[in-house]
Amino acid sequence: MEEWINGRYSEKRHERLRSLCKQSAVDGILIIGGVDSLYSNVSQALLKYLFLETCGRELLGRQLIPDPYEQLESVVLFITPDQTFIFYVMDSSSSSTILKAISQWEHVVEYVVGESMDIEEQEIRKVLAFRHMLHSAHDKKHRIGIAFDYQLNDDVHGIEKWPLIQSFAQENLDFIQQEKGFFTMNFDVINICSEIYKLFSQVDEHHAKHVYQNVESLLHRQFDQFMLKLDGMASGEAKSEAAISEDLLVFYEFGCLNDVDFVVPKDRGCRVLFGSRSSDLRLKSSPDVYLSTTGPIRDIPATHFVVQIEDSLSGVRFCRTYFTSTGKTCQRPDCSELSSDAGSFIENDVINKTQANTSVLIGYYCLLVQAYEAGCNSFLRSLQALSSISQCYLDAKNAASEVMRCSKSDIPVRIQELSQHQLEWNVLGLDANGQNIEIDEIRVDSEWMMLYLSLRLHDIISCQGSESLGSLIVGDTFLLHRKSSATASLNVTQTFSYISSWAMSEHELISSTRLEDSLNSDSILRSSDVLLGEKVSMDHLLITQESSSGTSQEPLPSSLESLSSLQWIPHATVLIDSDSNPVCHGQMCLLSEGFAFKCSQLCLFWISFPKNVEWFKLLKTSHEDLSVLIFSLKRESSFSQVFPFKLNGSFQLGIPVMAHSRFQKFIMEALECWKKAARAYDIPFERVEGDRVHTSIFSAMGMPEQTSQELSPSIRNGLEHWYVLQNGRRLIEHIQAAIIKKLFPNFTKNDVEIQRNNINTKSAAEIPITVVVGVPGSDCTYVARQICEIGSHNTYWTHIEIDMRDFPLQEQHTTSSFLQNLIQRQLYDALNLEQDDVKSRKQRRIMISMVGYLDIICLCGCLKRSIEELSSTFHLPLGAVITCVSLRNLYRPDSTAAISLLPYLTDQFSVGFTTDIVLLHTLDAQKDLAVFRNRVHMCNPLADVHLMPHNVFESSVASLVNKNEFEAKTPQQLRKIFYQDWVAKLSTKPSNPHFYLKTASFHLKPDMHLSSFIGIIREKLTPFSQPGDKMYKSFSLSGIDPAKPGNDGELDRNAYYYHRSCWCVEGTVSFSDDSTSPRRVLSTGTCFDLMKVQSEQSNLEEGLRICITAPRSSVPTENALRELLASCYKAEEESKPTIRNRSSITLEEKRALQTQHALDPLPDDFMYDGQFYVDFVGNRLAFHPHMDQIIGEYFAEKEEKARKQLSKLEQMNTERLGYVKCFVP
Repeated sequence: MEEWINGRYSEKRHERLRSLCKQSAVDGILIIGGVDSLYSNVSQALLKYLFLETCGRELLGRQLIPDPYEQLESVVLFITPDQTFIFYVMDSSSSSTILKAISQWEHVVEYVVGESMDIEEQEIRKVLAFRHMLHSAHDKKHRIGIAFDYQLNDDVHGIEKWPLIQSFAQENLDFIQQEKGFFTMNFDVINICSEIYKLFSQVDEHHAKHVYQNVESLLHRQFDQFMLKLDGMASGEAKSEAAISEDLLVFYEFGCLNDVDFVVPKDRGCRVLFGSRSSDLRLKSSPDVYLSTTGPIRDIPATHFVVQIEDSLSGVRFCRTYFTSTGKTCQRPDCSELSSDAGSFIENDVINKTQANTSVLIGYYCLLVQAYEAGCNSFLRSLQALSSISQCYLDAKNAASEVMRCSKSDIPVRIQELSQHQLEWNVLGLDANGQNIEIDEIRVDSEWMMLYLSLRLHDIISCQGSESLGSLIVGDTFLLHRKSSATASLNVTQTFSYISSWAMSEHELISSTRLEDSLNSDSILRSSDVLLGEKVSMDHLLITQESSSGTSQEPLPSSLESLSSLQWIPHATVLIDSDSNPVCHGQMCLLSEGFAFKCSQLCLFWISFPKNVEWFKLLKTSHEDLSVLIFSLKRESSFSQVFPFKLNGSFQLGIPVMAHSRFQKFIMEALECWKKAARAYDIPFERVEGDRVHTSIFSAMGMPEQTSQELSPSIRNGLEHWYVLQNGRRLIEHIQAAIIKKLFPNFTKNDVEIQRNNINTKSAAEIPITVVVGVPGSDCTYVARQICEIGSHNTYWTHIEIDMRDFPLQEQHTTSSFLQNLIQRQLYDALNLEQDDVKSRKQRRIMISMVGYLDIICLCGCLKRSIEELSSTFHLPLGAVITCVSLRNLYRPDSTAAISLLPYLTDQFSVGFTTDIVLLHTLDAQKDLAVFRNRVHMCNPLADVHLMPHNVFESSVASLVNKNEFEAKTPQQLRKIFYQDWVAKLSTKPSNPHFYLKTASFHLKPDMHLSSFIGIIREKLTPFSQPGDKMYKSFSLSGIDPAKPGNDGELDRNAYYYHRSCWCVEGTVSFSDDSTSPRRVLSTGTCFDLMKVQSEQSNLEEGLRICITAPRSSVPTENALRELLASCYKAEEESKPTIRNRSSITLEEKRALQTQHALDPLPDDFMYDGQFYVDFVGNRLAFHPHMDQIIGEYFAEKEEKARKQLSKLEQMNTERLGYVKCFVP
């Protein structure tokens, strides 16, 4: 299914190139790969764009096709607004690249050669296909769009150096060639290079998928390394901006190595800016700037920094503000009980000022994040309502400002005191190359958009005076997809922590260290100010773990020592009830009446059961391997004085525990001690497993009302996020799962809501409809009859047969409005048929068989609209849509002779609509069966494929008789996501009348001449059709000569275009020299065969008829075709006489006339001496003196005889033309 989705994305790119033809006013876009275009970078990029899902900057610069896809270099594409022509070589690699894409394209004409063909012959066929595809659009001078490389300097004559373009000037390569001269002499060549690069810069499905799947993961790897470096800085070592951001800078600069054509704005790229330097994002990270030098005044260090991380290729970036100080101090036990060394906590004016500034910055930033969220939501709502981008900007800015103004924060400097210019909302568009799009250039009606939204609070004044502390910034990159009237948005960088702090300041580090040292004292642990009880030994767990297994999945705790010091367990996680930063990772010390926790993000703190805990419980979550230990803390707990961000009212704290982990054993050991402490201090405890609650016997006081409530939202979300990461999954897939399902659906799950039928089936009679379709020559009508016959035992079938070739000439193109009237009328008649008692007791079904080059989506929409008109009386569900394909339409008796075009091969395989595909005559094309089965799977992986060795079912067809898969879940999902307007869709076939199909139909009389008929089929109509194997056994084809109609000048003039554009010749013909007549003739452009008419078909009284189908622009006039067919009837071999004038007489004729008239009477003044005629003067004549008169009489007699013969021949031709009559519907 993934291959189908990727092919569907390629179809959208293909449609954009078709639209580009109209936008650029060209008749078609020519794409030539490989050496035939001298490895043109733009041509190679276009092939990668269509077939390899390449996007963004990978399409710029020098382009090389990867070795596994080298067959792409042989591809020639000519894309017009209405259909596409492609030449390619069929091999194993093309089936996984080329076929995957073109199987989803609409209206494709294929020219295919096998890899077994000789290379020189392949090139000849390639040139012939190239010429034909150029002439298949119009008979006027084309405007051909070709993307020139920049080195051609916009000179159209430069493409004449391309080998395939040069071949256009070769003569005598084909038997008919109308054009003479070079390519640029016959076509107007337009350089569309700039339009192509604009197309490459558009954000589309492939680019969005690349950003979601690859770029976000890449940024996370860089971000995680950056966070690890910051965790290591908590040791107190001072580092510069450049030192902290070194890895980020290398990552960004490596991606910019080839960006020679782009000017990168100064505020783009990765950077870390400390303190007051955060006000200007154009600054670069400096190796000489430290926190101590970027504070508001001297001796007061900066405590915040801005970090911006960006992927240089896609432009995806985010911006955050983090803090190097918590603005808090450690919990302090009663100093009277501490030793002098441990009790000397640092406290001076500088520290107080620094903490005050940090608290202001953290308070502002927490508000800024809330305002940013409100602004983003407002912006997206306005965009959903199709507001202008400027209006969206204003709405977002006002929403953010409103949150800042209405906040009830306890920040010392009130929000109202901020000036208007300090709060800045920014909107910036990004194209697929990562380049900026200014706000006034963003198109809100684009299908895909990528935006960077940011909010900045400028120049925050310190608490000590008028000096600036710097700026606070938060920003994210969004992907937006507009489909119909709905807009889905994905915050690509939402999973990167918005708020975080580190205890890096010197006084925090020293305070934490001294507090930890003080807690090593047993007397301090038992003091009334601490009450943590005794140290809990975990040595026996370590010994048991080591003895049971030589290796361990988790590293042993490095700080576990004897009971003389605290035992710190690493890899511990604490969940804190705060919206800002609910998950903290660090080390935990387990004690008998509580625990202590330290990490790089917080000052060390402890939780004492008697002093801080109201109740606690162990919850079993919805995940089998995850539990959580929840503590409800007292309001007067000093823990809130340690945590830098605002806590929620519930004051909960949680410890997540994974099953079978080392940490679980530590917690369960400590829990036994904690139960004893809870019993001693009457602290309620319960253990919840699913719906069962195990209440401890010591909770006689009863559980507080709050314990019946669920986890607080902050802890619940933090727990889920932590669990996702522990299992190695991507957090974005969890947080934005609903949006991702809309943008990148996964059809292995029920991601789409299924539409329900609103028809009351109890009051309406249910009559399912089965539809069987196929192109001419596919035997779909015969297959439909067999299904009806086999299923007639339990089912009463009403069969409606429709052949598009029987439509009036002006209606033979696929127009659903015409089809709807016809189908609705036929359905109405079928539903009102009188039934006898026997038939009425059977289940009713309607069979509709349709022959033609039909658009299956258009047909299903037409049926659906027709059904809705009759839904008040009958419930007519679409049960199955079956496509019949005869492999004779694809048959290649000799793979080295394959050149015939394959028109619209897969237009009737649309996934979500076609439920079954029946392949007929598989024995006649076993060599092509495997390739075609692969092709069918790429077109429609959901369809059931049925193989028929001939055209008769040889196995049970119960699955086709009662098939009702059209309304199944998965097809409905596909239609709802990819074909939302399919019911209202009229037609997706070419809208240009030039491309409409035309079928010329003729009624025939018996007694055609076999060899003449085979001659016109093979030489005039479908010259590349190869006779099937049975043809060689039944007929002697070696001596057959082409038919020579009396006047084929018009046909010859069109032959170059027509003979390769004839899609199907089908009919029933009787021959005078064939005892087995009548025969069914079928020529598909690849295979020509004469088949015996089966007895069932001979009784149909259809008469002798032949249908020739081709694009309207290519088919000759009906008179020319009628004369061609009439020439196949026997006539007397009589040459056509000519009328001569007197000047054409020969000397031999004059001498013969002289011999005949030698003794005729002479004039009075002449005498004959036996050799000459002599007059009285002495003049001698060699011929009779009346020879002029004799010659006149001779030519008059000849002319009279010739006129009689011409009249006779015209009468014979008229009689012969009467054998062929045009079919008039």
